[in-house]
Amino acid sequence: MIEYQSAKVYSIRPLLEGIIVGLAILLVAVITTYFILHHALIAEKQEIREGMLRQAKIIATLIDGDAHPMFIDPSQEDSSEYQANILPLGRGLLESCDKRLSEYEEIFDLANGCSLIFIYTVILKNEKVYYILDPWPSDIESPDSPGVEMKSHIMDEYPDANPHMIHALKNQMADTTEVYADEWGHFISAYAPFYNSKGEFVGIVGIDMKADRYVKRLEPIKRAATRAFLAVSIIAYLVGATVWFLRRFILIINTKRLALLDAYLKLHRELKQGNE
Repeated sequence: MIEYQSAKVYSIRPLLEGIIVGLAILLVAVITTYFILHHALIAEKQEIREGMLRQAKIIATLIDGDAHPMFIDPSQEDSSEYQANILPLGRGLLESCDKRLSEYEEIFDLANGCSLIFIYTVILKNEKVYYILDPWPSDIESPDSPGVEMKSHIMDEYPDANPHMIHALKNQMADTTEVYADEWGHFISAYAPFYNSKGEFVGIVGIDMKADRYVKRLEPIKRAATRAFLAVSIIAYLVGATVWFLRRFILIINTKRLALLDAYLKLHRELKQGNE
């Protein structure tokens, strides 16, 4: 005679299994999104710095290295020679704007529409950094630093020179910075050397991008990463919910199957005992 045994009981925990599956998917997605974001930001930052460095090198070729050492006093700023030498720097500022402008005051008003806010030259003398050329007009106050004039005058000392600027001056080479702060605000900068007609080093040209403009250029990548994370979070939730639903359905079916089998076995035993 056939002997019936109780059905095997499976351990089914729908909620726990759904949570584990959802969290596993979310964890993998978060790690993947983080690495994509990390490398995308590095690539974009590198592209911005390389672009600024190219601009600085181009402007450096337009600076008259022979005339540059002649500017030693702020009183020379009204001279035709000085005005002629700051012209390439002024054009560089104008060309960095989203729309063609003709006045520095307009650049000041629409600074958020310009990639660059400062273009200037500096020299190293007696281990100190001094400004020489700066196309900004005089008597315009910095919007980020009340009381600080936008223009740097001839032989104005720059005591806040960052290590990258010092490195570029001492090693007569191009360099770029990360975000740094000085009395004018927060910036990212690129530096390129320029020379006289004999090929002798004279100084470096510096170009500054406002930090908020720099951060703004990184925002699309961050927004894309945020959207990707939200999308994956929803997918992880839906997958986890689906696992919970299916496993709960299986649990219900299995529970009913076990109950039905137990009832059948009970009836079978009763009939067997009755026959005996």
